[in-house]
Amino acid sequence: MIAVKEIKAGIQIAEDLVTRQDTPQAHKVALTRIPKGKPVIRYGVVLGYAMEDIEKGDWINEFMLELPTQPSVDHMTYGTNIVTDLPKAPRTTFMGYRNPNGGYAGTRNILGISTTVQCVTGVLNVAVKRIREELLSPAERPSKKGLIYAATPASDIVCGPCQLASGITLQVFMTGRGTPYGLAAAPVIKVCSRNEMKEMWQDLIDVNAGPVATGEAEISEIGTEIFNKILAVASGEDQSFWAFSMFRILFCTYNCGACQAAERYVGNINLTNT
Repeated sequence: MIAVKEIKAGIQIAEDLVTRQDTPQAHKVALTRIPKGKPVIRYGVVLGYAMEDIEKGDWINEFMLELPTQPSVDHMTYGTNIVTDLPKAPRTTFMGYRNPNGGYAGTRNILGISTTVQCVTGVLNVAVKRIREELLSPAERPSKKGLIYAATPASDIVCGPCQLASGITLQVFMTGRGTPYGLAAAPVIKVCSRNEMKEMWQDLIDVNAGPVATGEAEISEIGTEIFNKILAVASGEDQSFWAFSMFRILFCTYNCGACQAAERYVGNINLTNT
């Protein structure tokens, strides 16, 4: 069970489930006893294996788990129960700029960037086939259209500029804990997963997906809101809170291979190694 809010020890959270320790917000509580060496499963996915016995009601954290061996992309299983009957988009165009050299159009918020790549935040089963077709290294330019996986480092400050170097013209950024991250050369639409975050950081969050978790909204409703926000920002009809943020990143200060690769692919963005 995932704690939507912080839960103190000794709280009954289900008919036969009482927390044994204070559990921070967004962390997990064991629904049943998990013997040492057995898998810890969340939403059908093995998060890791118990390093010691985990009792029912225990707070499960990263120090209690031995991480599983990650499968290679070539050996991942394909998704099942995939929804193919998708809703029709209420809008199929945006007011952008045609690229005279062909390729992707530019957004009306930012001039001079003409290509885009859609990035997912994790390797999803349903995307395995598409990932195999095109997997981008940090700052590499895409050669295909559609869903493309960009293998950027797991750091906002690094992966954002790398994706920018790959040619994104707009970024949708999902956050659970909150971050003032933004980009100076492409609009960033910030989506949060908790109502409390929107209430606390109203000036940083564009779309609140928290109502899905609390049962106040359907995924399709929030998805439509995000979809319309993307087209409105890309068309110059609206702005994200990114536009008013002081934390807009134009350069990357990490001494890493990703930065070096990015420097090779883009000339108008200052990616500095220190």
